[in-house]
Amino acid sequence: MSDDHKYYYVTVIDGKRKGFLLGGYTTHEEALKNVARGRELALKHDERADFYAFGTAGSDVEIKTVFGK
Repeated sequence: MSDDHKYYYVTVIDGKRKGFLLGGYTTHEEALKNVARGRELALKHDERADFYAFGTAGSDVEIKTVFGK
């Protein structure tokens, strides 16, 4: 993913459920550096989070996240 969006986020997917955990960061690299932190925060709130998929996404609009920035 290139830095062609205005905001970047740490994301989570659990089956059909999707969410934005952290962000909006100004670079994709910054979001990538926070994926492990997003996973740790998710595990503190949901013991099943070990089975979820974590990654990043970009957006041109600001999105409210579960854990802030």
